[in-house]
Amino acid sequence: MIYSDPYTSTLNFVPQGDRSLGINPYRLLLDPYKEIPEYKPIEINKKLLREEIQQKLYEYFTKAAGCDQPTKCDPAKLMEIKMNTIKGYTPEFRAIGNMINDSNTKHYVVNGKHSIVLDSDPELAKKLAQETDSIIHDFLKRSSKKLPTKIYIVSEELNINKPHLPFEVGVAKHVREKDRIGMIELIAGEYVDKSGKRIKSLENQDTLSHEVGHVILETLNPEASREVHEAFADSVAFLTQASKEESIRKIIQQNIDLTKTNFISQISENSHYYRQLQEHPFYKDPNDKKDYIRNLAGNYVYDPKEDNPYKKSLSLSSTIYSSWAEYIKYLQSTGLPKEVAIKKANETFKDLLVKTAETPENIDIPKFANSFIQNIKDPILKEIFTKNAIQRKIPINSD
Repeated sequence: MIYSDPYTSTLNFVPQGDRSLGINPYRLLLDPYKEIPEYKPIEINKKLLREEIQQKLYEYFTKAAGCDQPTKCDPAKLMEIKMNTIKGYTPEFRAIGNMINDSNTKHYVVNGKHSIVLDSDPELAKKLAQETDSIIHDFLKRSSKKLPTKIYIVSEELNINKPHLPFEVGVAKHVREKDRIGMIELIAGEYVDKSGKRIKSLENQDTLSHEVGHVILETLNPEASREVHEAFADSVAFLTQASKEESIRKIIQQNIDLTKTNFISQISENSHYYRQLQEHPFYKDPNDKKDYIRNLAGNYVYDPKEDNPYKKSLSLSSTIYSSWAEYIKYLQSTGLPKEVAIKKANETFKDLLVKTAETPENIDIPKFANSFIQNIKDPILKEIFTKNAIQRKIPINSD
């Protein structure tokens, strides 16, 4: 396959194939920034970047083929390694090429403790790095397991106004995979142009928290099922939102009933971006005009035959959410102020999520729910969670 893109065409043929044989170009772009001071935006020199990436690719596949030592060079092996090095990464090379060719926009890199962020807005890049680090710390401090690598965060991988196949409209994505060098952890987002501004899917806390939730679960249990992944990520999102001081103040000041639909239960994965996306001709479901994607304050029945992991996940995520909301009411009934009850419930459920996720097996929704119950120490909470799981037809062990 040959592409006419001015950047990728310099790589000649860019075949699709086994990505484990290639090198993810985000690695080539972002790894040099791992040693810069934390949270300090550094502008990318686009004039040098194309040459630098090409040079890194050239050095890698010539060394791998033995061509850095002329007496050992095998031209046929050189071509094979060259093809494998870029194999499967057409979308990523294209995204970087589009960024380099965008002469009207500056791009910045921010190095965080657990992430490296690429964005055209230096303050947003800093914010994304700080928020990611905060979420990672908040959950993984409860575990002995650590992230295997830093997370690459690319908030503008896809411009919805100028879609390029084989990208798909999807709001945001998390990818964990191995390339030829090692593990890749990536969170990538989309953006739309509106009134001269870029509205980005990762700007919203729900979106970022959800995708970071996938990273956390992959670290705790890489064998978890896809539907457990979605439920876990939504739970990380709502608990992160509920832990903000401004969210707690809003709940108290507006006397919000958390057992009913509210701003915590509605997982928007970016309400502002989502509203803009609904108006776009490339949006998959133009008739859906909600400001959120999933509402966890519902009673969703578990269906083991459901193929859609997002729909299937709702039985578990709504069980977790509803139990959290009911537990807060119970804690208040014991005399705890609402603020204290919310904070205690937040910490309790974060502990339970992490401990349950560490179950050393391929865990599906029934296994996760049953393990969650076994990990609960408070008998009242155990009763609440068991009741909510049974209401949603999740198979619960009688013992």
